[in-house]
Amino acid sequence: MRDPAVHVIADRQLGLVTRHQARNAGLHPRTIDRRCQAGMWERVLPGVYRIVGAATSWDQRVKAAELASRGVTSHRAAAQIWNLQGINTGGPEVTVGYRSSARLERVTVHRSADLVEAHVTERRGHRVTVPWRTLVDLGAVVRPHLVEVALHGALRHKLVTLDQLIVERAGIARRGRDGVGVMRLVLELQEGTPPQLVFESQFLQLCRHLELPTPSRQVAVRDPSGVTIHLDFAWPSVKVAVEAVGWEWHSGRLAFEDDARRDAICASQGWTVVPVTWRQLNDETDWLARRLRMAIEYRRSA
Repeated sequence: MRDPAVHVIADRQLGLVTRHQARNAGLHPRTIDRRCQAGMWERVLPGVYRIVGAATSWDQRVKAAELASRGVTSHRAAAQIWNLQGINTGGPEVTVGYRSSARLERVTVHRSADLVEAHVTERRGHRVTVPWRTLVDLGAVVRPHLVEVALHGALRHKLVTLDQLIVERAGIARRGRDGVGVMRLVLELQEGTPPQLVFESQFLQLCRHLELPTPSRQVAVRDPSGVTIHLDFAWPSVKVAVEAVGWEWHSGRLAFEDDARRDAICASQGWTVVPVTWRQLNDETDWLARRLRMAIEYRRSA
């Protein structure tokens, strides 16, 4: 028997429905039990059922943990949902309120006194901690070098900025708060690396000093297959672009492959890409100026 209201809920929740939701949809508790006895529903966690026929998956296991705990996906599971580099896929991992008594089999449950709605968002059908909060929480469960690798990937894909991490970490910092100390250490290791906004501001000042045309920022380039990339700075009229290069852009094989994909797309569309490092921007401005002028003049003449 199909219960339309219940199936609408299950369709939103990867084939899952809670006992509370089913009762609110009009099902009597004995009806719910009969569905389970008849093999129409399968209990996956206390108070959470899978509609038989719905595909099983890692995402479904994680969603079941969210529903059963009334918490949010966090830590390593959240890192997996955000595709953060270097973090191995694990089982469901959730954060609940400090006073919650939730204990679930095969689910890692964390308790937090500072988790607020501003730290939570929706992604892939999950209630999940936002990227900066996920990175801070990772410090409580994985080694610092893995947090740094995950941070590199998050910066590269523009999920966070260093400025945001510094501010938000300070906002929840307190003695003994899990993860905060590791994130402070990881941020200190980046000493001397400019936040993105600082790099952008300084590069634009250099362009004005050199009397170069003001470049556009985050210019989209799309190849015939539909793949789109975004260039840090560009002069679209001559198809010359500048990409900021630093530690956060070099964090392993995935970053290397992303760079190769970007270069291939730019080349196929006739773009010239000039990589610029922080040191070049500060210590080699004459050489950098010549390089940029040559690239722009060459493309104008072409």
